[in-house]
Amino acid sequence: EDTGDESESKAVLPIEVPSDAKIWRFLRAYQYDVDLAATRLRRQTLWRATPAYGLDIPVRDIRADTLGVPEQAATGKAYVLNGTDLKGGPIVVVHVRRHTTQPQGQDDVTRFGVHILESLEARLASLAEAKGLGSDPDADPDSKLCIIFDLSAIAMVNMDMKMAKRIIYMLTHFYPERMGVCLLLSAPALFSAAWMVIRPWLHPRTQERIAFVKPADLSAHLPNEAIPTFWGGGDAGPYPEPERI
Repeated sequence: EDTGDESESKAVLPIEVPSDAKIWRFLRAYQYDVDLAATRLRRQTLWRATPAYGLDIPVRDIRADTLGVPEQAATGKAYVLNGTDLKGGPIVVVHVRRHTTQPQGQDDVTRFGVHILESLEARLASLAEAKGLGSDPDADPDSKLCIIFDLSAIAMVNMDMKMAKRIIYMLTHFYPERMGVCLLLSAPALFSAAWMVIRPWLHPRTQERIAFVKPADLSAHLPNEAIPTFWGGGDAGPYPEPERI
């Protein structure tokens, strides 16, 4: 299984010392199984200190200018919205149609995925600080991510199952208890076969946080001012507008 996780064999020092709030998040994620939570937290801190995904720098040092990240960002396939969802969490949009299995490799996309997730971590920290809770991204346990996968107009070439499995692994093991809701937007019939494969990869509690929606349903999760104008809301971005086919 190609998860890209090389933390056990190539970890470097120093590793980060987790905050008390982060320890509590891992305990919640693993239902207060102390041994499992400790094992997964150790693995996550090693992963962040490990050169991986074709880089000679630790994962935690991936930035907007890291090798391959600018090229992925230029496609407009994923970005963080300006606003927050109805529960105060950051929102990321992924336009699946803008991703194909070629010409980039899995490591290129993974580095970009880490950059997006770390940008969301930084946003959680700034939201917590604005509430007077300090700059720890784990300071507000009620602030979680809203992930919108725009599935409109996708074709077979866009359904990268290997990449989907790697991203799920990364979210599950390295960013547990981060996702509040995942919205699968405008899914065509073509996606039903892929969903039958993807769904068993997800923990039952994660499955409960996923909803199939249309643009008109976004207001149940996002305030109007946080919905991009191309989906009928009030946020003018600027964002790369999805294709109309």
